[in-house]
Amino acid sequence: MQTSDRVGIFVDVENLTQWVKQDGLEQLIEELTSLGTIIVRRAYAKWTEPNVTPHQNILNRLGFELIHTFHPVGGKNAADIQIVVDVMEYAWRDPNLKWITLATGDSDFSPLFRRLREMGRHVIGAGPRSALSESVKSSCSRFIYLDREKQIEKADDATRVSVFDDAADLLEKALATFDEPASCSALKARMTNIDSAFDEKQLGFKGFNDFVKQVNTVELNHNGKAWLVTFKSNEPVPQVDASNTSEDFDNSKLIDRYRSILRSKGWRSVPLSAVEDCYQRLIGLGAMIRSEMVEQIISSDSPINLTSAEVRKVIQMFFKGNLMVKADTMDFLDGDEDYWKMNSIPLEDVLYSIDRAMITRLMSGLREEATPLNKEVISTLLLKKRSPQELAKLINEGKQFVRQQVANQRSQD
Repeated sequence: MQTSDRVGIFVDVENLTQWVKQDGLEQLIEELTSLGTIIVRRAYAKWTEPNVTPHQNILNRLGFELIHTFHPVGGKNAADIQIVVDVMEYAWRDPNLKWITLATGDSDFSPLFRRLREMGRHVIGAGPRSALSESVKSSCSRFIYLDREKQIEKADDATRVSVFDDAADLLEKALATFDEPASCSALKARMTNIDSAFDEKQLGFKGFNDFVKQVNTVELNHNGKAWLVTFKSNEPVPQVDASNTSEDFDNSKLIDRYRSILRSKGWRSVPLSAVEDCYQRLIGLGAMIRSEMVEQIISSDSPINLTSAEVRKVIQMFFKGNLMVKADTMDFLDGDEDYWKMNSIPLEDVLYSIDRAMITRLMSGLREEATPLNKEVISTLLLKKRSPQELAKLINEGKQFVRQQVANQRSQD
């Protein structure tokens, strides 16, 4: 960073009142000070509104200039236009304003972000995690989720695993672009180029190296000068009978091992709420090609709190659980691609099919690796709590699928 770097921050307070109230703005300022000197601080709202008036003292204390935005038409956010005008004016007047941060709630400033980057400015977007933020962050140099601490505290195990899986996939994707071992600094830079919102601290790690150590497909080595990351070699593992159980394995380590096996089998965890939401939306939609499903769900009339990545994982899960039914292509003009629709079965049956698909892949992995079967650990990986009888049935069905797969492979050999 050069000493001449200057930072500007523009905040749409009306759409972020709760965040401001919970000291979110102070945390954002603390994070931005590492980039340079914050010389522009402007906060936009109709300050006569009761829901924003109490925040004026906080913003004054933090050195913000309060910009009043009058709403001539009810329901319209006049702050959006004022922010765009002010940002472009500051960018044009001050060539040393290298970093421009926009904290907003529900507005798409992508065209503004792209133009600022064309002008050679670094753009930081900040907003809550949503389908909108997923589309906006691709236009940013960096994106900061404003609700990340709250999400970490309230997230259940399935959500935390899902977020970690996404980050691990991102690491593998970035590492694959290197022709030789990558330094941690270069690898992280490549990851943030692909996904500007990546932040290992959001996952609960103190540093990037700590995160890398938890990704089982890569290894971290020090060459005397720097830490280097490479893919692990595919070494053969001893064959064992997955039907054996053992009390010698620590359950917490076994859970991590099971999750690692599922990742290697292409299984990505998602929270139950995401499955329920996507199921309800797909049931109400007609047949479509697979590539259109994510956009159809995201752009549906009712608001959705899932990102496109989360929706994509749920759809993959539906296909792996054989829950998508192929429609008759004779009903469509374009018969080159398959059309699919959600199987109209009760949600309870959908969840059972997904749990069975997960266990089948786990059983296959257990058979290939020296890892015992543990029903207690398996029960923690299911979408919903199962009775001992249901769990035993799922495991038996999973074993049957694996035995059938093995028999089919042998017959082909």
